[in-house]
Amino acid sequence: MGVHENASLKVLYGEAFRAPSFEEMYITNQPAIEGNEDLDPETIRSYEVGLSYQMNKYVACSVNYFYNDVEDLIGMRTLENDPGTSRFENLGDAHIQGIEMETKVDITKGNY
Repeated sequence: MGVHENASLKVLYGEAFRAPSFEEMYITNQPAIEGNEDLDPETIRSYEVGLSYQMNKYVACSVNYFYNDVEDLIGMRTLENDPGTSRFENLGDAHIQGIEMETKVDITKGNY
């Protein structure tokens, strides 16, 4: 989406899922880690807004804001009855957000 001749705006939305891996479900050869056959897949909704600006022929900048809403996050939890052992479990929901900033400088363009 054009907002200025040297700038562009992007708005993104996505949905995805991640099925539990074979290892997360069935690992048995590690003495301190247990698999879990009852894991649900993770689901994610992802939102992103970004602005890019070409300052001149040498310098470009961008800034992006992202927000991810994760359900049924898969991770490891220490077992209460055996503190030396961890098990893969659905840990609940997670909300991940952040800002990414980037500056690109082409110091060789036209300098040869």
